[in-house]
Amino acid sequence: MIRYSAAILIVLTNNAYAQFVSGNQLLDLCGTNRMIAGGYVAGAVDTIQTVQDNKLVEKTICLRANVTVSQMTDIVCNYTQSHPDFRDFAASAQVAAAMTFAFPCAQQ
Repeated sequence: MIRYSAAILIVLTNNAYAQFVSGNQLLDLCGTNRMIAGGYVAGAVDTIQTVQDNKLVEKTICLRANVTVSQMTDIVCNYTQSHPDFRDFAASAQVAAAMTFAFPCAQQ
């Protein structure tokens, strides 16, 4: 986990604007440094889950118990590759969209 935290810190400090990492940058990381991409995905998903669990937003992502960071990274990288029209958006938006598509919550 320390490796992922350090990787995220490195990525975030290389960008000094509001959108820390774009979808284009995340896709580049998917191809060049999967560990850093995985760290970013894990951090984004953790944040989304925390916000959802605290009922700050509607719950739209329902991860299964045994989903791995590697699996989530594959899902996000594949989603980002498949949606070039949204790559200029924030990478966190790519993560949210990919996870919502892959792990939707059952209709209640």
